Amino acid sequence: MLRKVVVFLLASLLASSVYSLDLAEIDKRLDRGDFLDSKKELEKSFDKLNPNLKILWRIARCYYELSDRAPNKKDTILLCEQGMELLKDYVDVKEGEPIDRAKIVYWYDVLYSRRGKAIGIKESLNIIPELFKLADKAISIYPKFGDPYHLKAAIDDAVPGFLGGDKFRMSENFTKAISYDENIIFLVDAATGFLGRNWDVKKKGAMAAKFGRTDGSPENLSDKEFAKELLQKALEVGKNKDFLSINEKEKIEEAKKNLKKLN
Repeated sequence: MLRKVVVFLLASLLASSVYSLDLAEIDKRLDRGDFLDSKKELEKSFDKLNPNLKILWRIARCYYELSDRAPNKKDTILLCEQGMELLKDYVDVKEGEPIDRAKIVYWYDVLYSRRGKAIGIKESLNIIPELFKLADKAISIYPKFGDPYHLKAAIDDAVPGFLGGDKFRMSENFTKAISYDENIIFLVDAATGFLGRNWDVKKKGAMAAKFGRTDGSPENLSDKEFAKELLQKALEVGKNKDFLSINEKEKIEEAKKNLKKLN
């Protein structure tokens, strides 16, 4: 009987330590750029024997943000691999909210992508099929999750056509991401992608005829015109927000610079 009481008390203490963690406050700290201390606090509350996916994917986000700001390639690769190692046993988890399970897969995919980019072009190209497969897995778990669509579009934007990049598919995924989450980062990244593609209305029509469907972007606008609309929308979204994250601030500046070039 005493043993049962002890086990119950320990379980209660564990539960209280997990649920006393204010994830909303952690998210605010992450948006301010407090990645290292937030990671440490999240890790203190994470128990591998009783995994909380909401905590886990936030730890993964910290690994990515830190890796993206690492001072050198070696540290970037190490942080990505540490994050992937943490997530690998949970990529196929069946328990938990669908959005949290999808985010586990997504952040594993992002870390995998960032690691490949740091290693070099050959590694980046070799893993593209697997990156798309993981993104599609996240989408299959939670179809209205915009981030995996954004990731796929960003890959196609970065990879030249002769190396396998698909600018038609890029447009489909950017517009799909925005349809689910019209946020500053998606809007600005999509605008950059369309400016780089730079198709006119005639070219868009020809490609739609070739594939038997539109690419999701407005049929009556050139890529440059659509990009301008996206950038203006990003600034509008920014003005209506009480607080901008460190990443959003960077994208707002990027949007202003690109609009200057277009005007």
